[in-house]
Amino acid sequence: MLFILYSLIFIMLLNFQGIGVSIFVIPKALRKYAVFIIPIIGYCVTCVLGWYCYFFNLPGTDTYAKYLLMPTGALLIYHLIRKNRTAVFSEYFNSLKFNVIPILIGLVIVFLFSVPFLNHKDGLTSISYFNNDIVNTASVSKYIKEFSRHDKTGLLGELNSYKYLAQTEIFGGPFYNSFFSSLMNLKPYQVQNLSFSVFFLFGIFMVYILARELFGYNKKAALVIMAIFGLNPMLFFNNHLSFQGQIISLSLALCSFFILIKVAMEATELKKMWPYLSLFALINCGIALTYNHIFPLIFIPVVLMLVIRVSVEKSYRNGWNWLIFAFVGMALLVVLLPYNSLKIIEMTLQRLGGTQGWYFPLFTPDTIFGFTLNHVNLEAHHLSKRILLSLIPSAVAVWGLLRCYRKDKQTFFLLFSVFFTTLVLYLIYAFGGPHEEGWGGYRSYKILSFYLPWIILSGLHLFSEVEFSSRTPKAVLLSLVCCVFLLMNIYSTVMITKMVMKKNQSATLDMADLEKVEKMPEVQSINILSNTYWDILWETHFLYRKKLHFKNQISYHGTFVGTKGEWDLINTKKSDLERNDEMKIITINDTYSLVKIKN
Repeated sequence: MLFILYSLIFIMLLNFQGIGVSIFVIPKALRKYAVFIIPIIGYCVTCVLGWYCYFFNLPGTDTYAKYLLMPTGALLIYHLIRKNRTAVFSEYFNSLKFNVIPILIGLVIVFLFSVPFLNHKDGLTSISYFNNDIVNTASVSKYIKEFSRHDKTGLLGELNSYKYLAQTEIFGGPFYNSFFSSLMNLKPYQVQNLSFSVFFLFGIFMVYILARELFGYNKKAALVIMAIFGLNPMLFFNNHLSFQGQIISLSLALCSFFILIKVAMEATELKKMWPYLSLFALINCGIALTYNHIFPLIFIPVVLMLVIRVSVEKSYRNGWNWLIFAFVGMALLVVLLPYNSLKIIEMTLQRLGGTQGWYFPLFTPDTIFGFTLNHVNLEAHHLSKRILLSLIPSAVAVWGLLRCYRKDKQTFFLLFSVFFTTLVLYLIYAFGGPHEEGWGGYRSYKILSFYLPWIILSGLHLFSEVEFSSRTPKAVLLSLVCCVFLLMNIYSTVMITKMVMKKNQSATLDMADLEKVEKMPEVQSINILSNTYWDILWETHFLYRKKLHFKNQISYHGTFVGTKGEWDLINTKKSDLERNDEMKIITINDTYSLVKIKN
């Protein structure tokens, strides 16, 4: 129940931070979707304000979080005084009533995603399927929450990794978690999974908006496609790996993409584009602070579509107008966040040439469109079954593209651009990856998982005009195929959820107890003796007010290998502790003890 309660408060806080600003930045054409866009605005505004508090060395969100409510609160009060209350809130509640069904569908999907978190024995804590990234983002959140930018306390005086991550790549997610945990008197590790669920929900909502406004889906078809996307097993798998930056940035990237395509397709004059500019610039600020290297991935399919359209329709003026709009929007980003704008180039080049991550196989249509069934780790089916299951989505995709080409050239340009961009980038990284296991790799998987919403919207465009009430043979066949996709995704996702519930790793209450040691003045330096990355990273997280030394070399901490500390941290459940009268021992709980080293 606490998970659901704090998730609702998290959503309410995002809405509070965004509603006052939204009156200025949401154009009239998008106000019917205000209930979906306002929380994203709230996130972006709070992160921009928080960035400057952090950058100018204020001492952690525990000190200033409540003051960040004042600018947005004052703006809301200003609107209430200047206008009547009905005028301020009517559009929000009208949007809420207009979108009740997609909201309910999104909530059901996210509830299924959140089942492993709701059912956990340690309550509010950080849970991941098998990826360690969640520990690093929790540690960055703790750094932002409890310390100033230049603080040198304990491990922060020896290690620069948390500061580096905050300043170059993933400030937004850890900051908002620290902001929320400061207001709620929680620890950052307790709110990470609920933030995953909330931003996953907003990503699903943005897919619905794209389906309705850009890809030409009727209302019933848009509801089905958002459900198929939300229940996609690759998406569930990816989110349970706790890629916080990607989970949060998905809704931001979809929003930025939506604006770029909207002005390219509908605004033939500059004056019709400007109402979208402030929202575009604000969303870009959120991306720059959250997952800045995805900007090229957003722009490449848009530019390709624009080039094709301008070449075919000879609409050069529209092309120039779009370039001016995009340039001004990015220029505003540079003005608002000059430091972070420089980091976009640095991180993009680093990600393009990096070799991080682990091996993923080459994915085929059966896996991409949710036909994984019992293969919960996205491993490939047997070749014959793989070919058979891939035939259905492949046929649907080709049929949909051909039909769109005959009926709506403009939408076809969009579908083609998305498919072509994804295919080319995926194959470049899949066949040029650093892994020896075969075609595929980590970077190709990340490309595919990022473009997944666009692939689903484009590949299943055949369903855009599905009518479940029609009794014509063609409509019945289309409805049946659509139901097959939905049922396949539901089954595959339920299997993944069961596996995550059975096999996950979490920050335990005994680990969290280690924070008591940070308040012990007699303990100045500690040797971390654990052997697994998961244990080492969490023990570091809860102890980094102290000077730490590490028995085993791992990412971020390799410089400090060597047991030079005054105390050994012993996990008594994983190693024997032989006690004698001469030993000085501090028992922390049933799992952990500190043993003073002689000399």
